[in-house]
Amino acid sequence: MVSLNMKVRWTAAAPLLFTGIAIILSFLCVFAGTNHDMIEDADIFMLNTSRIGINFTGIGSGVSSGLSSLIPRAPTPVFGGLESAASSGVASAKSGVSDSAQKADKDAHNAASKGKDAAKNDVNKEIQKLAKDVGLHDFYSIHILNFCEGYFKHNSSARNVTHCSGSSGSFSFNPNQTLGNDMSNSSSHLSLDQIHWPKAITEGIRDIKWVFQLMFVLYCFGLVCICFAFLANIAGVARTEGRLIPLINVALAFLAFFWLIIASGAVTYAGRHATDAINKYGKDIDVNARRGTKFLGMTWAAVTLVGLSTICWVVEFFMSRRLRRSRSMDPSPYMTPHKMQMETYQPGDSQGGYEPSPSAQSRSQYTERGPEEYSSEGSKASYRTANH
Repeated sequence: MVSLNMKVRWTAAAPLLFTGIAIILSFLCVFAGTNHDMIEDADIFMLNTSRIGINFTGIGSGVSSGLSSLIPRAPTPVFGGLESAASSGVASAKSGVSDSAQKADKDAHNAASKGKDAAKNDVNKEIQKLAKDVGLHDFYSIHILNFCEGYFKHNSSARNVTHCSGSSGSFSFNPNQTLGNDMSNSSSHLSLDQIHWPKAITEGIRDIKWVFQLMFVLYCFGLVCICFAFLANIAGVARTEGRLIPLINVALAFLAFFWLIIASGAVTYAGRHATDAINKYGKDIDVNARRGTKFLGMTWAAVTLVGLSTICWVVEFFMSRRLRRSRSMDPSPYMTPHKMQMETYQPGDSQGGYEPSPSAQSRSQYTERGPEEYSSEGSKASYRTANH
């Protein structure tokens, strides 16, 4: 009985920890990116426009040819006439000249390669400068409630966030509006049509507008259920016995799991659909996107923890049922000395005392003789009564 009680307590305490962590992860998913310091890198997907100015300015067409021209062709020594008239001494001199020529050729290639790398870095800087002149930021990270924009740090993928939009429960990213406003406010005054922005990207993101608006509602339902489940978990850990609290915890944990798994599935679908559309139609203007693996890790971790909490409370419910059944089969915990004394005697004898009650006599015989002997004698008595 003691070991069974200990197991029940452990299964009641574990989901409390799972649910608490799931609440934190769910809150972070909803409010990620609402300001610069609120885990801005946990986005649903990120739009990369840092190289968007290459093609429409013609800078990309001349980069490869210009860089390749930096590498000189190796000088080819000509020894045809020497070989026809030279002696063995002249042949050895030719060998030395050939080695010197090969070494010079190798040095020329190394110097050209270094110059090519330096030229590439200069070109990348000019491309980033060009994108800024156009008015676009290097990246746009999309979250549940808003988006953030900024520039990549020099020669790295680290972000420097410069602005985050206002939070809204009905937020959905509109690339035409966002990028168009940035370009119209710049000195270039260009438009998306002038940089050949693909309409298929805008249409692909517009197709998931309803998913973005639904995600916030789904996460809200999930968070409400998780919070109530956390409170029920506290009551479940403090309880002594009974099956009502485990049953309530099972219901609340399952509801939280249901809403969270739908919300996480919606986020996964939205991120994949948007990145596929951007990478498919944006390669002509050097625009690409990637899904937010950090956000996906947090939301699916919360789903897993709530699922484990549900399983724990299902186990707790059946263990409580087993514990109650085992206690009902053992009469000793329910029989106090006072009850045994009151039920052992009943009023009615001629001397003013008490005589044993039938139920007390039966219980006494059951305890003293054992269940097998008592049931055997009871069966014999029933058989004699039936025959007579």
